[in-house]
Amino acid sequence: MLLLFLWCAYTAPFLKPFDTQYLFSSFIYVTIYLCYYIKFRLRKDHKPLIILLILFGTWYVAQCIKVSSVTLIDFRLLYSIILCDISFYLYKGKEFFVYFEKVLFHLTLLSLVVWGLGVIIPEIMRSIFDVISVWSNGNTTYGNAIIVALGDQHSMGILRNIGFTWEAGRFSSFLVVGMFFSLLLHKMRTKGNYYFIVFLAGLISTVSTTGVVSCIGVFILYLMNKRFRLKIYIITILLFLILFLPYLWSMDFIGGKILENADVNQEIHNMSVSFENNRGSAITPQRITGLYLEFLNLMNDFWLGYNLNKNSYTVSLFGGEETWLSNGVILILSKYGILLGSVFYFLLFKSSKKLITDFGHKGSYLFALTFMLINVSYDFWSSGIFMHMVLYWLYCKYDTKLSVSNHNKYLLNNVLFKYLNNYSNLQFRKKYSHMP
Repeated sequence: MLLLFLWCAYTAPFLKPFDTQYLFSSFIYVTIYLCYYIKFRLRKDHKPLIILLILFGTWYVAQCIKVSSVTLIDFRLLYSIILCDISFYLYKGKEFFVYFEKVLFHLTLLSLVVWGLGVIIPEIMRSIFDVISVWSNGNTTYGNAIIVALGDQHSMGILRNIGFTWEAGRFSSFLVVGMFFSLLLHKMRTKGNYYFIVFLAGLISTVSTTGVVSCIGVFILYLMNKRFRLKIYIITILLFLILFLPYLWSMDFIGGKILENADVNQEIHNMSVSFENNRGSAITPQRITGLYLEFLNLMNDFWLGYNLNKNSYTVSLFGGEETWLSNGVILILSKYGILLGSVFYFLLFKSSKKLITDFGHKGSYLFALTFMLINVSYDFWSSGIFMHMVLYWLYCKYDTKLSVSNHNKYLLNNVLFKYLNNYSNLQFRKKYSHMP
C-alpha cells in the first residue's frame, strides 16, 4: 500500500514506473509487479482484466487506423489497471480501504511534523532537507525525502503542507478521499475518530482551494447519514453557506484564486505571449482555463480522443508548443474519446453506488461527486489507488468475495464458527474429562 501511494504521488521521477530514463528503478518495480502477480493472480479468474484489455485493444487499433501508423500510448492508465488487478486479490473486501486509511494516516502524521517544524524553524528545516532531499522541482517543492516533502509555497503567509506529493493541492485530494472513507469505515463517527481528525488537520495545513471545495462531497455524506430530518440538514447547509461563504470567499486561496483563474481569454493571450518570448518552454494553465481548453480538445477529437499530448488540439492551438492540462474531469474523455472515456465514467458511478451500499450508508453517488471534484485540478484516473475504487463494481460483479458487504458476512461467519468450535470443544472436554 505504501508503494501504491508513492507510485501515485508523482514526486521524484524515479518513482514513476516504466520511466525509460530510470531503468534500474523501473526494473525493480516491474519485478515487484511480477512477484505479486504470480502469487495472487496467476490462477484466478481474469474476466475483469480481459474485458478492460479488449476495450483498450479495440481503442488502440482504432487509434492506429486513425493516424495510419503504429502509434505510442500513455501507459499510465494501463499499468494502473494491472496494479488494480493485483490489488483486488491481494486485499479482500474492506481490507484495501483499511490499509489505505492506515498508511495515509501515518504519512499525514509525518507530514504534519515536517510542516509544523517548517513553520516554526524554516531555515533549520531547509538545511536538513538540503542534506536528505532526493529531488526538488524548484517551484512547489523545496525538497523531497520520498515519504515526506517540504513545500516551497506560501498562502496568506502560511507555508503549505505538500505531504508525500509534489504540490499541496494534490496532497489535499488524497486527504479528502481519506476523510470520505474514514467516515464509511467508522460509521460516520468523527468524535474519537483519530484518522478523520488527522486527515482534517492535514487538509487545513495544505491551504488548498481544491481540498476545501472537494470537501463538499464529504460534508454531504456526513449530513445524509446522520439521523437528521431532511429539513434540518438542508437548513444546516444554507446556514453554513450564509455564514461562512463570505468568509471563505475573502480568503486569498479561495475567492482570490478563483477570480484570478476566471479570465480565460486573458490567460490564453498571456500563454501565447509567453510562448512567443520563450520558445520551447512548457506551460500548464490554471484550472478554469485548463477546463476550457480540455473541452476544446474533446470537441476536436470526439470519438477516439487525441491519445498523446502532442496530438491535442491545445498544442496545435499554440503552434506546437508544449502545453499540459491537468483537468481530469474532461481529460479521460478528450484523451481516450467519448466511447472509451464513457466506459470509465460508467464504472465510476456503478462503483460509487456499490461502495456506499456495501458500507451500509446513504448517498449512492457521493464518491463519484468527490472523485470528480478532486479531478477538476488533477488527473487521478491514471492513479492505481483511485482506479481500484473506480473498478470496484466490475471486480465484485465477477467475484462476490471481493465485495465489502460479503467480506463483512465472511468475518461474521468466521467469528461465529470459531465461537461454536470453541464452545463444542469445551463441552467435549467437560463430558469426557474423567477419561485419560
